[in-house]
Parts: sequence; structure tokens; C-alpha cells
Amino acid sequence: MKINSLLIYSLIIGSLAACSVQEKDQQGQDTDEFEMEPVQYEAATTSDTVMVTEQMVDRHFVRMPDTPQGYRAQALLEVVTAEDEEQILPFVYEHYDPDFIDQVPQDDHKSLLLHLQKQIQGAEVESIENLDNAYRIGVMSNLTNQEYLIDVYFEPEAPYKISGIRVL
Repeated sequence: MKINSLLIYSLIIGSLAACSVQEKDQQGQDTDEFEMEPVQYEAATTSDTVMVTEQMVDRHFVRMPDTPQGYRAQALLEVVTAEDEEQILPFVYEHYDPDFIDQVPQDDHKSLLLHLQKQIQGAEVESIENLDNAYRIGVMSNLTNQEYLIDVYFEPEAPYKISGIRVL
């Protein structure tokens, strides 16, 4: 009889202890909920699938290919979106093919890039297409809501400098 009483007593104490632990655990969870602030994503940072919330901004992110041509195309986009006239000529001499620089007067290179700066202010890259020795970059201007296609042509051999630009 003592064993049965002891067994029942142990079960009751064990149950009370388990309930007590669960209650404290629930209290801890409730407390944590009040201390933590909910975080809402304002913009996605990759092209991966992310959880959509009402506060999320719909953005499409495009990365330039990790190639010498991609590096030069990215440099072109940076100089055009920088809206800094002083960066244009150093960019031209660093990234343009010397034959392209010789074929087109310096002022024409500068005026084309200045024109692009004005047209695609606040732009986002929407797409990139790899053509034969060229990239076609789709850019959407946030100010005018107009899309521009920029074809950037490259030398066929290293160092793959820019050998032409066409805006569609």
C-alpha cells in the first residue's frame, strides 16, 4: 500500500512540476512577444523568393554578370546614374576601346553620356541580355516611368573594353 501511495504521490508531484514548467515557459513566450518588435521587409535584397507582406515594396533585382564585360557595363551604369559630369571622361578613357575613342569625337562621347544621365535619373536595371559580344540592358527611369534599352558592345578579346553604345 505504501508503494502505491508513493507512486501516486510521485505522479501528482511530477504532473504539477510539468504544469509549472509549461506555465513558466508560456509566460516566457508571452513576455518575449511583448519585448520583440515585428520586422517588416521594405525591399527584397535578392531575386530569391521572399515572404510577401503588405508593407513590402515590389522590386526586381538584376545583377550584372561576374565577367570583365559585366564589370564594364556596371561601371557605365554607375557613371550614368551618378549624375556627375566630372566622372565621364575618366570613365571613357578607362573603359572605352582606344579605337572607339578615336572614331568618335570626345565631345560626342561626353554628350551621349550626359544625355543618358538626364534620361535615366533614378533608374533601376530591369533586365540584362547577353548578346554576341554585347549586353542589352533594360533600364526603367523612376522619374519618367519610361524604359530604355542600352546596347553595350565589347571588344571580342581581353581586356573587353567598350567598343560601342546604342540607346534604343
